[in-house]
Amino acid sequence: MISVQILRGIAAMMVIVYHITQKLYVNGDIKWSFELGAAGVDIFFIISGFIIYYSSVHEFSANEFMKKRIFRIYPLYWVITLVTLVISYIRPGMINQHVEVPISMWNSFTLFPVPGTSPLLIVAWTLSFEMFFYVIYYMAIKLKVNRILFSSVAIAVLVVIGQIFKIPFISDPITLEFIYGMIIAYLVTSKNTKAIMVIAAACLILSATPVVWHSEIRSLYYGIPALALFCVFLLLEKKVRQEGGIIKLAQVIGDSSYSIYLTHLYSLGIVFILIKSRVTVPVLVVVSFIVSVIIGILCYKLLEKRIIKSLRPLARKAPLKDIAKT
Repeated sequence: MISVQILRGIAAMMVIVYHITQKLYVNGDIKWSFELGAAGVDIFFIISGFIIYYSSVHEFSANEFMKKRIFRIYPLYWVITLVTLVISYIRPGMINQHVEVPISMWNSFTLFPVPGTSPLLIVAWTLSFEMFFYVIYYMAIKLKVNRILFSSVAIAVLVVIGQIFKIPFISDPITLEFIYGMIIAYLVTSKNTKAIMVIAAACLILSATPVVWHSEIRSLYYGIPALALFCVFLLLEKKVRQEGGIIKLAQVIGDSSYSIYLTHLYSLGIVFILIKSRVTVPVLVVVSFIVSVIIGILCYKLLEKRIIKSLRPLARKAPLKDIAKT
């Protein structure tokens, strides 16, 4: 769906601006940072929940589902992580300049969360949550139960257990945003546009209340506005399909969003090293943003698409138990 891809691109750009301003803020160059840009991650999680249900509602086995997810997430991520490893030795601090916890190589390459540590590529913390969701959804397919119901209950129960027993990672209610996306996907496949409109209106109203903005729960203060925005974009799908020009560019950015997300810290590091001392802050922000988007698109065109194409036959044919051998 074009509207979803465009919103994915917007989410990636929000994260870029967030990290640009955060970098400037930490360095003392500005007195604020674009905190709302962090909500790009919440948009990603809602889109992920939506796409996973929408694309698999009538198809394939549990093993096929997991193979596709593994081949989609890990290969490009491993390439970028290996580059990060090399850079961390050549130019320490270029990417993870302000990380205050130890780096876990186990976390970095498996995406298995290790409490009190960070992956080498710091943005990869979101991928750990993605894989967590995929494992739960895989179990729902494997058990041949209602996928939304099982996944939603499992996520909610794990959050509650994690909160009660203070278990890191699973206690994070950000995972509830995957449920938001699955529910909307169900409504789309059921062609229940009215329900989506009601949810969009309700979320917009809630977003303007202290219940959301004064909450300390991320799936509320970022998740509810993100859900409202997602619903609005879905409702504009037909309108978007009739447009061209900038919509096409937005779609390209959306297609490239994973590459942009994984590479933008490199882009920022390079730009800051080359021109930070020579230009004003506004120019630095604009140049950093443009370069991050361009490098991400190039990574998608030259690397990510080729990886996807080369692994597609394996994703369709290889038994899950043989993935490690391929």
